[in-house]
Amino acid sequence: MTIIMTKYKLANPVVWLLFSRAWQDRIHPQLSGRLAYLCSLKKQKLCISYGFRSDEEQIMAGMREMEKHPDYVKRSNGAIYNTKGQCMVAAPGNSSHGVGFSVDAPNTWIEKMTNAELEPYGLVKPMAHEPWHIELIEAKGVDMAEKRAHFYRYVAAYYPLDIRSFQMVNGLTPDNATGAKTKAKAAEVYNDVKAIALGKVTDSVKVKAFQTVYGLPADGSDGQLTSKKAADVLALLNKILGKPA
Repeated sequence: MTIIMTKYKLANPVVWLLFSRAWQDRIHPQLSGRLAYLCSLKKQKLCISYGFRSDEEQIMAGMREMEKHPDYVKRSNGAIYNTKGQCMVAAPGNSSHGVGFSVDAPNTWIEKMTNAELEPYGLVKPMAHEPWHIELIEAKGVDMAEKRAHFYRYVAAYYPLDIRSFQMVNGLTPDNATGAKTKAKAAEVYNDVKAIALGKVTDSVKVKAFQTVYGLPADGSDGQLTSKKAADVLALLNKILGKPA
C-alpha cells in the first residue's frame, strides 16, 4: 500500500473537522487533511461521529447496533449484518476505523457526494449502503493486514509516543486515561519491553512483534534503533504504571 503524500491537496483539520469524541481525531493525517481541504472548498465544516475507533469501541458499536435493530444478525466474529446481508459494523480488528483510514459523517453534506465527486480529492465511499462512510482512496481493496501494518507506521511517524498512541496500537480506547485496562496491558508487555531495551531478548519473534507495533523495520534484530525505541516505550510504561523512571 502506497500513499503519495503530495498527490492531493490538504488543509488544516483543526479548522474544518469536528469530532464527536476528542480521542478519535488521530486518523491518518492524509485522510484528515484531504477532508479538511474539501471542507475548505465547500466552506463548510464536517461533523464526524466516528474517526479512529479502537477494537474495544468496535465491540460497543456492534452492541448498540444490535440494540437498535434486534432483527440484525451478529456473526461469530462479532460483525453485524442487516437483513439484506450488508455489513453494518465490521468485526473487531477488521474495521478501517481501527487503523485510521475511515470516518463516519452521517447526516452531513458529504453524504450526498458521489465517488465521482470525491475521488479527485483522494477520497472514496467503498460501500454504497453507507454513504456516510469515507476512506482514503488508497485503502480501497487493500486487505486488513496491509492496512494495519501501515497504521503502525503512521502512528509512529505522525503522533507522539504517549498514552493515547499506546492505547491505539493495543486496541484500547485512546482516552489518555490510565485506567484498569491500560494498566493491565502495560503490565502485560512490561518485561518484554524492558528486556528489549536492555538488549537481553533472544527471541526474534518477540522483537519483530515489538518492531511492527512501533513502526520499525521488522527484522527481528535488537539493534540500536530498536533498543532506543524500547527505552522510550519503557519510560511510557513506567508512567502508566506509576513506577519510578
